[in-house]
Amino acid sequence: MTKVTFIKTTIWKRIVLPAFFKDCKVRFVGIKKLRHEMVSGKDLPKTNNDEIVAFWSASEVSNPELNKLALDLRSQGIKVIRIEDAFIRSNGLGCNFFYPYSLSIDRAGIYYDPSRPSDLENILIGLRKRSDYLRLRVRAENLRQSVMEYGVTKYHTGSHAKPVPEVAAILRDNPGKFNRVIFIPAQVDKDASVIKGGLGYNTYSLICRVRKDNPHALLIVKIHPDVLIGLRGGLLGINDLASSVDFLCTDRYTSLDLIEIADEVHTISSLTGFEALIRGKKVVCYGMPFYAGYGLTQDVSTEDGNGIAVQACKRRKVANLDITDLVIGSLILYPRYFNWDTGCVASAEEIIAVLHNHPEGTRQNRILLIRSKLYRQIRKLYTLILKMFGRISSE
Repeated sequence: MTKVTFIKTTIWKRIVLPAFFKDCKVRFVGIKKLRHEMVSGKDLPKTNNDEIVAFWSASEVSNPELNKLALDLRSQGIKVIRIEDAFIRSNGLGCNFFYPYSLSIDRAGIYYDPSRPSDLENILIGLRKRSDYLRLRVRAENLRQSVMEYGVTKYHTGSHAKPVPEVAAILRDNPGKFNRVIFIPAQVDKDASVIKGGLGYNTYSLICRVRKDNPHALLIVKIHPDVLIGLRGGLLGINDLASSVDFLCTDRYTSLDLIEIADEVHTISSLTGFEALIRGKKVVCYGMPFYAGYGLTQDVSTEDGNGIAVQACKRRKVANLDITDLVIGSLILYPRYFNWDTGCVASAEEIIAVLHNHPEGTRQNRILLIRSKLYRQIRKLYTLILKMFGRISSE
């Protein structure tokens, strides 16, 4: 039986992670304990195919020791995997403790870090050499249609685009002023996908660049939901953002509403860019997200000569992908899906059906909804305590 050692794991993740490793023997340890085991040799995972060390990839941003530890483990022949939420996750935010229905489990790197290949990148580059490639294309085309039909995004299913009268009014009241509509999904500036894949951009610098390069466009910005409910920081105040764009969206409209009315989506590295590609929109990337560099997006950092972006594009362009290929890799082959209702490993199609049939949340999520307000208050208190002791900066 494969043994998986998880390091630096929160209580919440200790609840959900074992489900995705049901056929494995799981244990949880801290970094110091694992370091001690590396020195003493006691309980240390052995160098064979049945021993793995795993951790949540975003933790590397706040704790660089994790990256060093991963390098040390690999130098001893021990397998290391990084874990993150995948791209069809749940009918609610992870920070509100909704169970994840998919995870990215990556042995090479992680999908949002363009400085090195990830398992997803390797899957996409080698995709057309697979013996089942044509069958996967048929499956991916059907899956893409389901995603659009059921209004599937990372954190929601069942949403369908509705009109945005405020934007319609701006266009009506300013005839000839705007030549197109650009939607910018704001991200959390301290998020790992921005730090690793943003190539120096944050939300405000992105808005400034888009405004500079597109002076006659109507700019829409949507605040990230984690920021709106107060669980994440790393963003300018709403008043500052409102003065920089033509329409600032908080929580009244979904990303799908704004994708629908936009001519283009401009992003650092947001998953919204991938969701827009699926729906046939032009996407301009300023960082290097997992879906950039394949010829499906306009890649500003590559055009600007950013070294990481240029190298990533050089690796990826050989794949010669279309959107169906991207769906195969990103939604079918790369993630690991788990159905909490059946307690079994699942497919992307099955998870979409589960989430679509339970738009209010599955059985487990409904239980957590009752406690969500309490969790949010505990999390806010925890953040306040960290600020008081100078562990994180005030926003």
